[in-house]
Order: sequence, then structure tokens, then C-alpha cells
Amino acid sequence: MHNCNISESNVYPSYGITIFLSIIFVWLVFISLIGNLLLCIIVFRQAAMRSGINLMLTNLAFCDFFTSLLVIPVSLLFLNTKQRCLDEVLCEITATVYTFLRLEKVQILLIITINRHRIIIKGKDGMTQSKSLTLISFSWIVSLFISLLPLLGWSKYIFEPGYIQCLSNFNEKISASYVLFITLIHIMFPSIILLLLYISILRTVRNKFLRVKQHIIVSQISRHKIFNKTIDIPFKIRTTLTLFLISLTYIVTELPLAIMNVVLFVEGLQSAQCITVYSYLVWLSYTHSVIYPVYYYFQIAKFKESVQNVTSTICRCSIFKWCSRKKWRVCPENLYIIKNRTYICTA
Repeated sequence: MHNCNISESNVYPSYGITIFLSIIFVWLVFISLIGNLLLCIIVFRQAAMRSGINLMLTNLAFCDFFTSLLVIPVSLLFLNTKQRCLDEVLCEITATVYTFLRLEKVQILLIITINRHRIIIKGKDGMTQSKSLTLISFSWIVSLFISLLPLLGWSKYIFEPGYIQCLSNFNEKISASYVLFITLIHIMFPSIILLLLYISILRTVRNKFLRVKQHIIVSQISRHKIFNKTIDIPFKIRTTLTLFLISLTYIVTELPLAIMNVVLFVEGLQSAQCITVYSYLVWLSYTHSVIYPVYYYFQIAKFKESVQNVTSTICRCSIFKWCSRKKWRVCPENLYIIKNRTYICTA
């Protein structure tokens, strides 16, 4: 970005908008923390839930949990203080963590989508627990290596007035090139791959179900012979549609920010309007961490049941505490009447 003098009154939102955004995202952070933490607890406490795909979703929920715990609060802090409230070291740490979590999430989505493609197209489900853990470990190593490159000298994170997070210094070409590199491998190329794979999956699902409808009786649809008998294809298709919504949500919330990064890299724009738009796009990129638990609630029965159990437990505890605070007063006259009452027994 080119240096220019911009008054802070122009780059920061008004007091009313600041309060509104703060209230909204405090609630969203709360929902994201509870929802993603519950999913992790369910998978690790129930052995039946520890399938390969569920471990992948747990890793995704883990990243969303720490995004809500470590990244969004920093943006809220910048939004409300309207000044640099972190030193240089903490600024680099928060930016590195944010980059790592974004890279990890997109890699997990790619692995899940490729696995869905193999299941629907070839009828092979090779995602075992050990293979899933191996892929998760590999993705962590790759994400950690790429996110640590700025600390090795490729880029430098700084705080610019008006922005709600620490970002690379666009005044330096080497830092701007790192942002472009992250943008391409983080959202541009993965988005194209995800869309192409899901288009292929949806086309295959449509063609196969048309064949099933024409040649196989209804009683055989749930587990027919065209596919591998060991794979419940209708269940896999329902899961695939859910994962498609998850991937589509990620693309919709992250792609605008990626396009903005490319524009900043090419044009080097820095104006009050540009900073405002960039900040709103950052807020938009945070929302998928909150939307995912909503998908889990409506698509994963055990997750929905656990949420309902936790909610009912909290409600029961609240009602019990409220009732225990009430002091019931007994009328003394009733005690005297009962004490002086005589009973006549007849033979």
C-alpha cells in the first residue's frame, strides 16, 4: 500500500456501528466456541463417532474454535480501542496464528472433498482412522511451515490504522508477494478445485440415481448392487451434500477478501473507503466459523442430541437455583389446626 495521510475519523466506523458489530460478534464467538467445542467432545468421547471423516470435521471444528478464541477477540480489541494495542511480537503471533488456521481449514476441506469424490465416483472409501490422522498431521506440518515464512524474512506483519488485524506490509514488494502467494494457495486455487470436484460429484449422483430409478426396484435403492455393498451410498450422498454446503460457505465468506488482497497487491490502493471495505470483508471471513456448528446441529443427530442435553441441563440448573432462592412461608394457623384436630373412629 502507498503511504498517505488518512484521518482516523474516516477509517474507523461510527460509535453506533462499532457497538453493533461488537455485540453481534460477541454472540457469534460464544456460539462458535460452544458449538465447535461440543463437536470435539462428542467425537473424542464416543468411539462410534471416530470415523475418518469425523476426525477431519473435528480438526476443522478445532481450527474454528481457536479462530473464535484467539483471532476474533483481537479484531474486536482493535475495533473498540481504535489504536495499536499489541506490541510487534504479539502482532506477528496473532497474524501467524490466523494464517495457520486459514491454511489448515482449506487443506482439510480439500482432503474431505477428494475423499467424497472417490466414494461417489469410484465407490471406494479408504478414509480410515490411521489414514485420517496421517493426513491431518501432514496438513498441520504444511500449514505451520507456510505460516512461519514471514518470521523467516519473507514478509513482515505490521499494524495499519483503520484495520482490525495485523497484516503484511504492502509497502514492501517482498511482503506483498507473500500475501499474493497465500491468497492464491489459500482460496483461489482451492476454490476452483473444490467447485470442479463438487460439480463432478453432483453430476455423477444425478446420473446414477436416474439409472437406479429406471432399472432397480425401490426396495434395493438404499443399498443396491451398482455400488460397493460395504458402502451405504445414500448416506454418503447426504453427507456429501452437507460437506458441499460447508465448502460453499467457506468459499463465499473467504473469496471476497482474497479478491480484495489481489486488488491491493495490484493497485496499491489505500483510502478510507478501501480500508472500510477490507475490514468488513475480514468480518465476513470470520462468519463461517459460526455457521458450521449450525450445519452440524441440523445434519449430525448425535451433535443435535448433545446440544439439546446441554441446553436442558443448563435450563434445569437455572430453574433449580431460582426455586431454591424462594423462601416458602408456612401459615402458623395451619399447623395449629392440624395439631388440635381430633379424629373419631367408628366401629
